Amino acid sequence: MFDYRIPDGVVYAERSYRRGEYILSDLEESDSLYILRSGAADVVFRNIDGENLRIYRYEAPDFFGEVELLTDHHQPLPVVAVGDCRVSVIQSAEAMKWLKADFPFCLHMMRRLCEKMYDDMYSRTDQRFLTQKQRLLKAYKRHAERGELKTLTKQALCEELGIPLRSLNRVIAQCSDTVTYKNKHFQTVRPLGE
Repeated sequence: MFDYRIPDGVVYAERSYRRGEYILSDLEESDSLYILRSGAADVVFRNIDGENLRIYRYEAPDFFGEVELLTDHHQPLPVVAVGDCRVSVIQSAEAMKWLKADFPFCLHMMRRLCEKMYDDMYSRTDQRFLTQKQRLLKAYKRHAERGELKTLTKQALCEELGIPLRSLNRVIAQCSDTVTYKNKHFQTVRPLGE
């Protein structure tokens, strides 16, 4: 785990956000770097039905805002606090000062950019080549392996899979021989992967 210790001489602000608050809005330009100190935050996309779909989840410690910092693209995707979050906000000139002075941090940022690109590539491949049923079964298996199946919500699955609730309900019915949804909980009917 990388230690996001901001060096002396780099000016930054500490901010707190409550669940559901926008850390970054797509209505405002940004060129700052955000260090997520505690909590989790989702990058969201609003579909044509007005529903927020999760594109990516950041969990502390991590950072975001690097695209806007390092490119001419200053219009961010919205980032929303999943729960209470604490964030260090570093304006562009100060973030660049940190990057120039701290090679391990610069290298870490490049690694994380590559990891995010890799995650995004595989996520898009799944979205394109797997059916909704296959994507749902893959998500079920991942959550079952983590022991999260009983706490998994339909809303979280909609965000994770990038589909609206009505589509999710249809696919859940198609997978009823594997996993059922009763009393607001998912339950395994037979082991996943058989």
